Amino acid sequence: MREFRIHGRGGQGVMTVGQLLAMAYFSCGHFVQTFATYGGERRGAPVTTFVRVADQPISRRCDVERPDLVMLFEPTFLADGSGLTGLRPGVPILINTVQGPEQFSHYGEHRFATIDALGIARANGLGRIVNTAMLGALCRLVGDVTPAQIEAVLQAQMPQKTAANINAFHQAYTSVQFSGEVAKLA
Repeated sequence: MREFRIHGRGGQGVMTVGQLLAMAYFSCGHFVQTFATYGGERRGAPVTTFVRVADQPISRRCDVERPDLVMLFEPTFLADGSGLTGLRPGVPILINTVQGPEQFSHYGEHRFATIDALGIARANGLGRIVNTAMLGALCRLVGDVTPAQIEAVLQAQMPQKTAANINAFHQAYTSVQFSGEVAKLA
């Protein structure tokens, strides 16, 4: 089983990216589970989304405490420590930031990848909603979900601004930066 943990804030598309990722894996024949935890339902409140993917039915029903990859919709989740909770050394951390991955090496023995998802979202007319850009970078990291599979999910699930979301996905897929050797998870 592979487990993902995604940290962001209400209004950034954190829950949606978990659902899109789960749909893409499901369309490939995997068993999936996705859910989120959040405090008050308001824009800007912290949101954590969990995704599990397996080749067999998933019976685990708890939060993802030891993820195989962490996605941070903003670097503040590193500073407050929530993005690092339960991480083993070497776990890839994907961060939405204009900074390069080398800027985060002081956070421990993790592999960092960065993407300016906000810049990509704004350039495509999506405002502050960075979910499809983050999904593009994640797809490049995991390597076992193809861009075509994600694109099919985006076409089915994003009836408004479909082209803008697909463009943001592809731009992030090709422009994500890695620190050192970030091996694919597949």
